Amino acid sequence: MRPIEVISKENLHLLLSNEIQQNPSFPRIQDSCCIMVPLPQETVDHILSYVRREDLPVCACISKAFQDATERTTFECVKVQSSDLDIFDQAFKHVRRRSILKKILFHVNLPSYGRENYARLEREGDRQKNNRAYSQAISRFHQILNGWGGTNVDKLISDEGGIELLQTPWSPDDLVPGRRMQSSLDGAEFNDDIWIERYKRSFLVVDNVQAIPEVAVVSTFALRAGPGKARNTHPATAAELARKMPNLREIKWAISDNEKWAKYMDARRERRTEFAQALVTIPFLHLTIFQLQFTHREPRNHGWTPHSVISAMGPNNEEHVSDPLSRALHTVTTNAPNLRKFVFKGPIVCSPEILWPARLTRGCGQERNGNGDQRTLPYWSHLEVFQVMFSAVSPDGSWAFEVGPNGPQDEESTPQPSLSDGDYESELGSFLSDDSVDRGDRVPTFVERVESGEKPSCDFRDAVKKEVFDAWLVSPRIAFCAILSFIISQVFLIALVTSERL
Repeated sequence: MRPIEVISKENLHLLLSNEIQQNPSFPRIQDSCCIMVPLPQETVDHILSYVRREDLPVCACISKAFQDATERTTFECVKVQSSDLDIFDQAFKHVRRRSILKKILFHVNLPSYGRENYARLEREGDRQKNNRAYSQAISRFHQILNGWGGTNVDKLISDEGGIELLQTPWSPDDLVPGRRMQSSLDGAEFNDDIWIERYKRSFLVVDNVQAIPEVAVVSTFALRAGPGKARNTHPATAAELARKMPNLREIKWAISDNEKWAKYMDARRERRTEFAQALVTIPFLHLTIFQLQFTHREPRNHGWTPHSVISAMGPNNEEHVSDPLSRALHTVTTNAPNLRKFVFKGPIVCSPEILWPARLTRGCGQERNGNGDQRTLPYWSHLEVFQVMFSAVSPDGSWAFEVGPNGPQDEESTPQPSLSDGDYESELGSFLSDDSVDRGDRVPTFVERVESGEKPSCDFRDAVKKEVFDAWLVSPRIAFCAILSFIISQVFLIALVTSERL
């Protein structure tokens, strides 16, 4: 088949005329503009395969057959702005178009904040405005899909049917061309635009999520995050929205967990705890794939002391001795009877409790943990892939890596970090005393990097600690095959778990 790069409307009519000339037995319909015949649907599909996607809507005006063929392509994947939800609702009033739809790219428009605020961090009032706009958009979107009734629902249990939803919230000001380059300038002397620094510690929350309608037609729920891609969604909100999608087969979430500065660690611990609490209450009856990118970039200063992400007390004033999120993710694997693929990467801060319950003591099947409570050993009847990429930092704040056998063996020969970029106190003091610069809310990047273990760079941990290795791999009650790849500061753990009772 010879491809045609561009085909105009005139050439398309000419192509049809040639088809008529070669097939005189076709009935002819003539009007003042052109000659048209009822072509076989296969011929129509073949003709449209040469047409550029942006020209397809024009072809829908040719005939009913062309309209049907065109809509099968143009309505298979749609981009929807939250400001255009009424248009989206009108376009999919017809059941036939709903049955065609396979993927929705849903962009939630947050309020603009204007050029005058490019150098200002978000305040609580800004976060509340964003949450209101986000909540209204999600609520309206779910109302529309909820009104579709039984469309596609009967096919959701099979490997076909269902809609993939990719949600990306942002403000129009986040995407102004040139901001990435402008904000990349480092140092206290430049404060005109802080770009992602303005909102990187803000996480979108849906107000009154209990009132959000259920959506039965969504089978895949994806979240995107990262500089220039989308704003951060609170992980607990992601889980609560997943609860509103009872026929989910796939989850693909990208969520930030990269906070390392001590002054913001309480907020990070709270997010992880709320995420864990939301996850364990979802049954995930149809879930087959769970992909979570919970990114935590490792500190570059290996002499820095990380902070624990484990809250001292739980919501009921119980004492936390292990990571609630790791336990919750393990619960997800056992609550999803049809789970085939579990991918958890970032690298992420987690413990071996993702794989099995802590402190199992005796017997098989029903076991007892260290507190004497009865626990059930993991049972994964369909699991094929269990992949975890864990961070060099453990949830309790300890390093999972140490100096390897080829590294320095005593403290004196261990590389010591040095502030080669200048004295920290001097740098901060100079910044605070400089009244000639309109600093906005910006703390010098250098200061934040020091407080977060990013500066000065000092890499010397290149081997996994034995106790960490044993905790992940050694247990007489776990049967699995593991492949390990140690790459200086992170570990990729891929465990292909057997489908028998463990």
